[in-house]
Amino acid sequence: MNDEDLEALKHKNAKELEHIKWQFKKDELSYLEAGQHLRSLNQQLWQVPSMVIAITGGIWYGAASISGDLPKVLALSFAAIVNLLTIPIVIRLRQLIKKHITLQLTFNMLKDSKGNYTVITCWILLLLTAAGLSVAAASNTEKISNENKKNEPQITNNYLYPQKIEVLSK
Repeated sequence: MNDEDLEALKHKNAKELEHIKWQFKKDELSYLEAGQHLRSLNQQLWQVPSMVIAITGGIWYGAASISGDLPKVLALSFAAIVNLLTIPIVIRLRQLIKKHITLQLTFNMLKDSKGNYTVITCWILLLLTAAGLSVAAASNTEKISNENKKNEPQITNNYLYPQKIEVLSK
């Protein structure tokens, strides 16, 4: 093997090594980015449904304060629709989380797990419950008014304490 062949071989090996290094660097950056996305998506998975349920509670309070039935029905129907439309968002967030978990497992040369959907199952059940309660409230608007509770007179039962009355009357 002459010097030219040796230099050509060194150059070829150096190119291959450089290619391997760049491929590893690319995989490493992809792994780190997937971790950052995973943290962000996980935060959103916990914030979005709880925020929607909190907004739903505000809408229910507002609806209970409104005197007209039509505005109550519209507000409560809107709350039900928002809760139902949040469910596909939660499912999509979980799909994206799964994608990034798979990417990280592949980088670590680990088997892909099937995934645990307990959290989104709980969120979906809460959102469905909130939507169902909104629909039920929209169909029975007369039962969710704050006005009746504020204007009802307090009934006192003096007959519950007859001994005190007798003592005072003697």
